[in-house]
Amino acid sequence: PLMMEKPPAPFPGQALELAELAEARGGVTQVGHNMRHAPGVAKFRQLMATPAFGRLLFLESRYFMPSPMWHETGGHREGWQYMIFQATHAVDLARCVGGEIDTVYARRAVGAEGRFAIAAAVTFASGAAGTITLTGCTPNWTCKLEAAGDARAHLRLVNLHTLHFETAAEGSGYRPTPGIPGQSWTPATRDNAEIRAGYWGQMVAFARAVRAGTGGEPTLRDAWRAMALCEAILDSIERGQPVETRA
Repeated sequence: PLMMEKPPAPFPGQALELAELAEARGGVTQVGHNMRHAPGVAKFRQLMATPAFGRLLFLESRYFMPSPMWHETGGHREGWQYMIFQATHAVDLARCVGGEIDTVYARRAVGAEGRFAIAAAVTFASGAAGTITLTGCTPNWTCKLEAAGDARAHLRLVNLHTLHFETAAEGSGYRPTPGIPGQSWTPATRDNAEIRAGYWGQMVAFARAVRAGTGGEPTLRDAWRAMALCEAILDSIERGQPVETRA
């Protein structure tokens, strides 16, 4: 059994080699994309699967950080240090919640000392639209998932901590209606950050996978896909056009 921190390799090609080797040998492996195992993300996915949410139409995965800066290459290309250590969180969450991503179209703004922001429009294999928004310029870490379903439902999870689920109700719409029904979920104020961020959950998931003799989640192939999508975001920025990313 092998538990690896992300990224599993410096470059996507090497990550794919590891994934193919693990699949050929049939070993139990798991990569440390901890946010997949956060209780807030689990609740988000549970509510998305309900009839009250409907079919996913839109998903935003937002990840704001103070660094790394754009000029930090990670031995590969501009922006790569940020992409493989920070952006992979947002990309993996988008795939985990919204499904496979088929295309990305990204734009970037760079400011003082290499601080930057990226907006990437994505299309999911399901037909849903979405965005992945990233920064290397904010004072601190901020993470947000937001989704809209065709049952007129709205889900948002802020910093893996506070979740709100608003469903369609009589009176919903443009007219201001105080008290539109919704559900809120917030862990205890003095919660354990290791649990909230998914670090504990990923270790529990790996232990269960080892006991069952099955692969953990996310797999090495999942980690490779996240890295390949990060590369595609940079490719789109350089080319100024959409990039197909079908697996």
